[in-house]
Amino acid sequence: MRAALPPLLPGLDPAWVRLTPLDRARCGAARWRILELSSVQTPVNRPFRARLCWSTDSDSDLKARVLVPRGTRICVYAASIVVEVQNASNAENTAICTIADGYAVTANQWEELGIGAGEGAAQSMEIPPFAQYLRVDCDSATKLQDVEIRILDGENRLRVHLTGAQQPSPGVPIGEANAITVTAPAGMVFRATFLLAL
Repeated sequence: MRAALPPLLPGLDPAWVRLTPLDRARCGAARWRILELSSVQTPVNRPFRARLCWSTDSDSDLKARVLVPRGTRICVYAASIVVEVQNASNAENTAICTIADGYAVTANQWEELGIGAGEGAAQSMEIPPFAQYLRVDCDSATKLQDVEIRILDGENRLRVHLTGAQQPSPGVPIGEANAITVTAPAGMVFRATFLLAL
């Protein structure tokens, strides 16, 4: 499947383009599937976002969001798969999706952008499905000492409180997190990257 994606324009929410690479009528029973998502824009491949929804034989729907930096692989156990893509570039982009039977261990990421609102103004970060780690970055590593990350558990107890400069590699483990907040100086642009077990 191929989709032409319009440029990302300032102040506008870009359109999601729906792809349906695999439906139950064509594929039969659920099995392990490998999706390859890639930008084929020439001369430069560009990033895009993907939303996936898949079901098994029991008709239960599972969902995930993935940022595709240029290309990625995703492995799911599915009978049907629906993919929607959205440009993450300010230039035209073309995304393709191919699918094959098979199994592979894969890892992906999802990214949320934020703008600091100042001391004491925490921003809530939505935890995507399959998230294992969180990494917060900004335009200068020295500014990370001014960024605070808080993780609360299911009982709303503070489990983690650290600065961006104290983050371990590959990031802060999500564990049983129920809520995550990031506090950054006013006007600071930051990104929260979730590493996914998907």
